[in-house]
Amino acid sequence: MEPWITDLADEMISSMVIAEQVDAAQVLTYPFPARVLCHLLKLPDTDWAKIKQWSEEVFRYMEERENDPVRHAEANRKLHDYGAQMIKSRLPMGLDPSEDIVTGLLSHKVDGQPLTSEAVFGIVRLLLSAGHNSTTSSMGISLLRIAEDQQLQDRLRANPDLIATAIPEFLRHESPVMATPRHITRDIEFAGKSMKAGELAMLVWSSANRDSDHFDEPEQCKIGRSTTDAVTFGHGIHKCLGMPLALMEIRIVLQKLLASTTSITLAGPVERTTWERYGVSRLPLLLRK
Repeated sequence: MEPWITDLADEMISSMVIAEQVDAAQVLTYPFPARVLCHLLKLPDTDWAKIKQWSEEVFRYMEERENDPVRHAEANRKLHDYGAQMIKSRLPMGLDPSEDIVTGLLSHKVDGQPLTSEAVFGIVRLLLSAGHNSTTSSMGISLLRIAEDQQLQDRLRANPDLIATAIPEFLRHESPVMATPRHITRDIEFAGKSMKAGELAMLVWSSANRDSDHFDEPEQCKIGRSTTDAVTFGHGIHKCLGMPLALMEIRIVLQKLLASTTSITLAGPVERTTWERYGVSRLPLLLRK
């Protein structure tokens, strides 16, 4: 997918540079990952906006946030119906199962048996939200980091190979997915605490990523430090399957944006999203060639 993603970055960043002053959240970090997802799933490029909107509404209207069960249910229903229709129409398209994820899932067998429609739908429904939201947060974090530091920009422009190693440090320092829950499967004592089967434990990735037992001066963002034990993308069997794609998207965007400018500065107040998806919802930038 790298050539296609590179072309997309060229297209979107060229428009930004021409405009000079933009809200990068609205014109880049929100649409870009959603458009990549549409390409990955062979969906119309124009569908990115409604997929993004529904996903944002499902997240925003959950009980622990704005708590609007009616709007939450409506957005979730729209995503459900969209995913169901996509699955229903995919096999008649005759796509190569080795090239198309959905066709591959529908054609795949485990122990001689095809995956159930419920299993395929569960994967597709997850992709429709998780396939872009955390990448949006990660891209916003990375852009804000470079916009706040001209010396860092100059260093990355002079040494573009550093960009790929800088991004994991940006995301260690400010973790886009701050925590995820796990169900306790059996009674256990851990770190002096009693946890019971059936309870939820929050794995707080953002806290682990600033653990001074693992990182020297963890509150500092240090380009070049080893981040091999960072848990930005989870750990073990639950490690994010989309990590390589997300990192590639951010790398290409930063490379193109830095190569197209001599200076990237903030052009107004920044708005951040908070617990538990940390990111940037408003990012006004001034771009100079």
